[in-house]
Amino acid sequence: MDELIKYLLFTCLANGLIFGFIFIFSRSYEKALPFLGLFLIAYSSINFEWLFNDLPYLPINFYYAVMPLFYLYFQSIFGQFRKKLLLHLIPALLEFLFFSAFLFVPEWGDQFYTKENKNFILVTMVYLPPLFNSFYAIRILFEIKNLKNLILNSYVTANQNNLRWIEVTCVIFLVDYSIEVTGSIIEFNSSLDQYVYTYDAVASSFVVLWVAIFGMKQRILRIHELNATSAKDEDVSYMTSNTTKSTTNSIRPELQNDDFYKIKKLIEDTKLYKNEDINLFLVADLLKMPPKTVSRLINHFAGKNFSQFIIEYRVNAAKELLKNSDYDRYNLAGIGQEVGFKNKTSFFINFKKAVGITPLEYRKDNKLLEK
Repeated sequence: MDELIKYLLFTCLANGLIFGFIFIFSRSYEKALPFLGLFLIAYSSINFEWLFNDLPYLPINFYYAVMPLFYLYFQSIFGQFRKKLLLHLIPALLEFLFFSAFLFVPEWGDQFYTKENKNFILVTMVYLPPLFNSFYAIRILFEIKNLKNLILNSYVTANQNNLRWIEVTCVIFLVDYSIEVTGSIIEFNSSLDQYVYTYDAVASSFVVLWVAIFGMKQRILRIHELNATSAKDEDVSYMTSNTTKSTTNSIRPELQNDDFYKIKKLIEDTKLYKNEDINLFLVADLLKMPPKTVSRLINHFAGKNFSQFIIEYRVNAAKELLKNSDYDRYNLAGIGQEVGFKNKTSFFINFKKAVGITPLEYRKDNKLLEK
């Protein structure tokens, strides 16, 4: 059992350091990756003390750095990172400086790790870190919940689903930290300790690979652009770029029907809905309109959010292909991909929700009508 635990901890450490440094020095346009790299290094480096007991007083535990770094990564995904958010790393910095002193003056470390300081050590290094990190996991979950309406109104299903891995990761952390705190409080006997340590080793190895794989796939979501300027500011900027429009019209300039027609024409003429990565900001950039304006036009005239608006185009296009005998050789997954759905599941769910039957049933029904 001990050998298995050591193998898993070493795997976690090696993968965390490798992926961490790759992300930090990556030249990718994704500015969030360095924070993810630092998170992986901090998360996996805790295993040093378990694997290398002969390296005393190395300040590499990072108890108070793990989830704050993941929180900074999360903020960067939405383009909401600001320098003042670095204040979340102050506890980690103080922790690092405190333990660094023991590295240079080992006598201080010998004096610190005594029975007299047992309660202080238990609170600051055993009980408090899991609670501290759990707070950040819960905070991320709440912020995702609050941002979901903006995400629905700006991105289509592929982008929305990409965020679910962050929610799952936070839940994993909460479970892991709960077990850690519970085990520390009730002081498991030696037989149970082995199972707890094995679970921690397996969970740590899984989390590093899980975060590394999905973190590479995650793209920046430009949600901050919808909050960066007030509606009034965007109204003024758009009005000045469209001076030919009548400002005496009862409908505000950003809600003009011909502007909505431009949106529809762009999507229909270019078949932009077939682009798996289409989002509100791409459409706004192509039309030289503010994202908020595009969003309001779609909401006002189509009565749908951006995601629903694009999915309607995809479903209608899929219906045409399913009726077209030239596409009989295409399987259903191929039809879905042809019209912009990223995978078969997304195609089936959205098609049935819109039409009331599955794509297969729709194809069969139309073949019967032809006969």
